[in-house]
Amino acid sequence: KEKRLKDLQRTGNCLVKRLQKQQQGGWMDESLFFSLVDMKLVGRVLRMSRVSSDHLEWCQSKLLKVTFRGRKLVRDPSFLLFPS
Repeated sequence: KEKRLKDLQRTGNCLVKRLQKQQQGGWMDESLFFSLVDMKLVGRVLRMSRVSSDHLEWCQSKLLKVTFRGRKLVRDPSFLLFPS
């Protein structure tokens, strides 16, 4: 998922795509940013020295909230940034 997010980020550098994003209100930029943040957080949690089953469930729920339909990013909203 992280690789596909980076591919989407690279395609955003095209001038035509930037103009289309401005017309859409920039929702895709925010969604892409928060998805990348989620991937970084999941990676950090998984690299911790002690990982509990609650941490793994949190990581799984974060990963399930980021999906792709075709080349479009679909992200469900989440309110918990960090595992408890």
